[in-house]
Amino acid sequence: MNKEEFLSVASQYYEDFESLKSQPNFYDYEKSFVEIMAKVREWVYGKTVEWDMLNTRQSAVALPALAQWNPLTVR
Repeated sequence: MNKEEFLSVASQYYEDFESLKSQPNFYDYEKSFVEIMAKVREWVYGKTVEWDMLNTRQSAVALPALAQWNPLTVR
Protein backbone atom coordinates (compact mmCIF):
# COMPACT_ATOMS: atom_id res chain seq x y z
CA MET A 1 0.00 0.00 0.00
CA ASN A 2 1.33 3.40 -0.86
CA LYS A 3 0.34 6.87 0.28
CA GLU A 4 -1.91 7.53 -2.72
CA GLU A 5 -3.91 4.32 -2.12
CA PHE A 6 -4.36 5.16 1.55
CA LEU A 7 -5.43 8.74 0.83
CA SER A 8 -7.94 7.61 -1.80
CA VAL A 9 -9.61 5.26 0.68
CA ALA A 10 -9.47 7.84 3.46
CA SER A 11 -11.17 10.36 1.17
CA GLN A 12 -14.00 7.87 0.54
CA TYR A 13 -14.74 7.86 4.26
CA TYR A 14 -14.40 11.62 4.77
CA GLU A 15 -18.13 12.23 4.36
CA ASP A 16 -18.87 9.48 6.87
CA PHE A 17 -16.60 11.18 9.41
CA GLU A 18 -18.21 14.55 8.69
CA SER A 19 -21.66 13.06 9.29
CA LEU A 20 -20.59 12.24 12.85
CA LYS A 21 -21.06 15.90 13.73
CA SER A 22 -24.81 15.47 13.44
CA GLN A 23 -25.01 12.68 16.01
CA PRO A 24 -27.34 13.68 18.86
CA ASN A 25 -25.18 12.34 21.69
CA PHE A 26 -21.73 11.02 22.39
CA TYR A 27 -22.85 7.38 22.54
CA ASP A 28 -24.16 7.50 18.95
CA TYR A 29 -21.06 9.44 17.86
CA GLU A 30 -18.71 6.87 19.33
CA LYS A 31 -20.72 3.93 17.98
CA SER A 32 -20.67 5.34 14.44
CA PHE A 33 -16.99 6.26 14.73
CA VAL A 34 -16.07 2.72 15.74
CA GLU A 35 -18.04 1.29 12.80
CA ILE A 36 -16.30 3.57 10.31
CA MET A 37 -12.87 2.88 11.75
CA ALA A 38 -13.51 -0.88 11.60
CA LYS A 39 -14.11 -0.58 7.85
CA VAL A 40 -10.97 1.51 7.36
CA ARG A 41 -8.94 -0.85 9.56
CA GLU A 42 -10.07 -3.91 7.57
CA TRP A 43 -9.00 -2.25 4.33
CA VAL A 44 -5.61 -1.16 5.66
CA TYR A 45 -4.99 -4.55 7.26
CA GLY A 46 -5.88 -6.32 4.03
CA LYS A 47 -3.46 -4.18 2.05
CA THR A 48 -0.53 -4.33 4.47
CA VAL A 49 -0.47 -7.95 5.65
CA GLU A 50 1.25 -10.40 3.37
CA TRP A 51 -1.19 -13.28 3.08
CA ASP A 52 1.65 -15.71 2.34
CA MET A 53 2.78 -15.28 5.94
CA LEU A 54 -0.63 -16.42 7.14
CA ASN A 55 -0.95 -19.45 4.86
CA THR A 56 0.69 -21.80 7.34
CA ARG A 57 -1.81 -20.83 10.04
CA GLN A 58 -4.96 -20.72 7.92
CA SER A 59 -7.08 -23.77 7.35
CA ALA A 60 -7.52 -25.08 3.83
CA VAL A 61 -11.19 -24.07 4.01
CA ALA A 62 -10.42 -20.41 4.80
CA LEU A 63 -7.84 -19.86 2.06
CA PRO A 64 -10.26 -19.71 -0.91
CA ALA A 65 -12.32 -17.11 0.94
CA LEU A 66 -9.22 -15.00 1.59
CA ALA A 67 -8.20 -15.20 -2.05
CA GLN A 68 -11.57 -13.79 -3.11
CA TRP A 69 -11.73 -11.11 -0.42
CA ASN A 70 -11.64 -7.60 -1.82
CA PRO A 71 -11.19 -4.88 0.82
CA LEU A 72 -12.63 -2.21 -1.49
CA THR A 73 -16.04 -3.89 -1.33
CA VAL A 74 -16.15 -3.79 2.49
CA ARG A 75 -17.82 -0.41 2.42
